[in-house]
Amino acid sequence: MALKIKDIYKKIINNAINYQKLNQVYLFSSDTINDFDECLLFFINQINKENFYTLGDIDFGSLYFLINGEDKNIAKEDLVKIQSELEIAPLENNKRKILIIKNIENGTEKSLSSLLKFLEEPPKNTIILMTSANKKDVLKTIKSRAFNIDIFAEDSELLKQVDVDNFIDLYQNEHIFETTKLKKELYEIKNLIFESLKNPKDLFSYLILDFEEEKAKMYLNFMKLCFHDLYKFKNGVSDLNIYDFKELKNISKISLDFKKVIESIDLFLKNISFNGNFELNRTNFLTILGEIYG
Repeated sequence: MALKIKDIYKKIINNAINYQKLNQVYLFSSDTINDFDECLLFFINQINKENFYTLGDIDFGSLYFLINGEDKNIAKEDLVKIQSELEIAPLENNKRKILIIKNIENGTEKSLSSLLKFLEEPPKNTIILMTSANKKDVLKTIKSRAFNIDIFAEDSELLKQVDVDNFIDLYQNEHIFETTKLKKELYEIKNLIFESLKNPKDLFSYLILDFEEEKAKMYLNFMKLCFHDLYKFKNGVSDLNIYDFKELKNISKISLDFKKVIESIDLFLKNISFNGNFELNRTNFLTILGEIYG
């Protein structure tokens, strides 16, 4: 069974632990959820071998520290006080001190300035976990100092499909398409997306000339599956839906923002559901996609 989209962060964290490539600063963010407690608990339980069920189970103040920016601005005084506590080595040598900062976008100018200096060189055996439901409002300098992990909401039925054949079965319930022809078209889209990582010309050509309105929703949802695979691959996850990990592993460093591509596809799907002008919506989609590819 393929890894659920919403659980990608678990694979990323486990890979970092297993291969001893942990960062000291992480930023969990999402455009669809604002409660990151499950992610924070998973990280803490994995890294420090704990068994917490809620953040309320944690005794904050010695090994674990919390700054909650959900309901108020994050004050410089709170950060400075905790920073001094983090400088003290943990009593348990096999555990790391962990600072949680919720809603980092709510920091004041003074508090964020203080935090930036701290993030440049955190104390040894210390990990900082930040969250944000509005990543666009987080300072670029904060984001650049953190390992960014995007959190997705629960999988839709679509994203639970594990391969091309299952995907076709899903849509055959709604439309009567010739299966062999449809399978060929989907593999073509898959290959065009793969090739677009080097040169997007053929993908854009296809979207302009051969993208059938009758099958638009199906094509777009399949494209989402492909780009979700690429997102997972970029984050070190080998459990993929559409692509074979082996066919991706030789790709040089990928700079494309797959999350933005997925968001642009979602916008196109939304627009064609509420606005019948397919050509106008396709033009807008291609414009956004062109900006993402650069």
